[in-house]
Amino acid sequence: MIEFSDGSRLEASGELRIEESKGTYYVLGDGMFLPQDSLEAAEALLKDIKSQTIYMNMKVLKSPGARARVNDTLEDVAKELGEPKP
Repeated sequence: MIEFSDGSRLEASGELRIEESKGTYYVLGDGMFLPQDSLEAAEALLKDIKSQTIYMNMKVLKSPGARARVNDTLEDVAKELGEPKP
C-alpha cells in the first residue's frame, strides 16, 4: 500500500494494472508503483513490461533462490575482474 501525504492510498499488490489518482496515472501491481504523466504513457509502459522479458525477469528475481544465484554470479564475475564484491 502506498499512502500519500493527503491520505489517499494506492495498492501496489495484485495484478499489473493502470490506475489514475489526481491527474497522475500509475502502473501498479506485483509490488510495482510507476507514476506516468499520461494514460498513453502508462499504457505504453504496461505494454512494454508485459510484452518483453522485463516482467519475467522481475518475477524471477523475487525468488530467494534466483536472487542467491544472481549474487553468486556477480561475486564470480567480480573475482574474475579483480574487483570488490558489488
